[in-house]
Amino acid sequence: MANKQQAAEHLKAAGLKFECATQEQLDAINSLSTTEVDILVGLKTRLNAIAPENSACGNSGGFVW
Repeated sequence: MANKQQAAEHLKAAGLKFECATQEQLDAINSLSTTEVDILVGLKTRLNAIAPENSACGNSGGFVW
């Protein structure tokens, strides 16, 4: 993505949460390409369409689906 924090901001806007992410995880997230971010957003959208978000179920990799 164009700037270092653009990927995380785009994913946050799609509803992904990064409160528990380490700096290393945030760095990895912010290094994602536009295509990779689009894939993650599409996956989250599809998963939410079939099962509403359940905050009681897990935190994975520093962000919650």
